Amino acid sequence: MLITDTLKADHRLIIKYINLMEKYAEYDIKCSAGADDSMLMAGAASFFQFIDEFAVTYHHAKESIFYKYMEEPGVLINRNPLPMVFSDHSKASERLADIKGSFYSNNVAELIIAVERYVVLSMTHMFKEDNILHAMAEDRIADSRKTEMLKKFEEIDRQLDIRSILEKYNNLFFELQIYYDKKYRQLAKQSTKNINWRVFPVNSRIGRRLEMA
Repeated sequence: MLITDTLKADHRLIIKYINLMEKYAEYDIKCSAGADDSMLMAGAASFFQFIDEFAVTYHHAKESIFYKYMEEPGVLINRNPLPMVFSDHSKASERLADIKGSFYSNNVAELIIAVERYVVLSMTHMFKEDNILHAMAEDRIADSRKTEMLKKFEEIDRQLDIRSILEKYNNLFFELQIYYDKKYRQLAKQSTKNINWRVFPVNSRIGRRLEMA
């Protein structure tokens, strides 16, 4: 019996969104002259909506239940990764606040950096959960407790109407992807002279990709 498949499925949707948000940032690095033509500024409200409703509210509600079962005696015997997990959550909240602050102050340069920091932290965090914490849970939580946990997950799904949430955010992702593709098609028609190749930190995911381009 696997209890973490539902949490990993949530992660896959979150990863799709934050990867696309990072692509919006890449576009702004290359092409945006300011808030008026920023792809990130145009899409930020949609990304915020997804993060707040799906990642912070829905996914966190399930994780809160999961962590309680992980904290039961006999589960975390040799090492306890939960303090690191909770620390990541606190940092993610701070970095999301930075993103929103940069957005509301119309500062594209700070917004790009804030998005990059949030994406790197989130991707690293989900990798650690999927490959360390979830494996520990599957190995050490008794089947009877897993059954209880899954029932609680199902109750959250009913309370928050997960089918409607998934339909809404799959559709929204499709719209955001179409907007991104449209902007890049327009960019491809322009002379490369018009592209603003700004310097971005090479130790960032965006920076590494631009260095390889």
